[in-house]
Amino acid sequence: MNPATVTVTSKAVYGVTNQFDGVMPADDDGNLVTDAAGNATIDRSKLSGRAGDLVVYTFGVSAPKKAAGQAYLAEGTPVQVAYMLPKGLTFMGVDNSTQKPDSVVVDANGNTTLRFYFAAPSIADQVAATTNLVSKQFNVLARIDADTPFNTVLTTQAIMGATSINGQEQSPIANSTIKTVPDMSKLGFATDGETFYFYNWGPRMVSDTSPIIRRTTRTHKLTLMQTCPSSSWPGQPTLITSRTSMTRNTSTTPRCSPMTVGCEPCRSTW
Repeated sequence: MNPATVTVTSKAVYGVTNQFDGVMPADDDGNLVTDAAGNATIDRSKLSGRAGDLVVYTFGVSAPKKAAGQAYLAEGTPVQVAYMLPKGLTFMGVDNSTQKPDSVVVDANGNTTLRFYFAAPSIADQVAATTNLVSKQFNVLARIDADTPFNTVLTTQAIMGATSINGQEQSPIANSTIKTVPDMSKLGFATDGETFYFYNWGPRMVSDTSPIIRRTTRTHKLTLMQTCPSSSWPGQPTLITSRTSMTRNTSTTPRCSPMTVGCEPCRSTW
């Protein structure tokens, strides 16, 4: 009786994660703002960014040991990780916990590819591992280009490739997509201030009953309106109270009193 033969086939199973992590604090010039120790905190409450923002992406790769039929990595062979940034995102660097990319290539279409390499662990280390044969995380800082319109869809991609005992294998592609939001401080329509003059010819008549000269005085009221650009009500007309009175006298030439007015929203003096 011949003994039974059992064949076990293994294959490599690699996992990749990729996510938008948040927005970094920056000053009005777009420079990173740090504390006294040189650290900056990611604002994870923001699910997207606007043009000019510094944003953080976190991605990771692994080869789970407990995956059914997981094949060991060939000892000492290079594990390759590629990360792609689309046009509209500019690579700025990595944090202190992340290895620097071995290459950064920008193609003719404006897409950026970062490549990272590290050596697969020894077979002994993989046998001793309890969770992953290999595992690594990367934190990438990028800037949304200043000329990127809002509602632009930006998708980053991460992929891992390695050589197992069965040969070259690669992971599925992990995507992370955001849609840029508008910069509310820059929205609005530019308006120029204008000046409108309205003459109200008052009906009041003042009579001089002097027997020598009969003099009639008519008072004219000048009302000034000015439209002033304002962040809350751009172009809203602002009424400025009457500042000038003109008196016409039948025996004298017209006279005007000095006029100084100010547009309250603009805080300017005319």
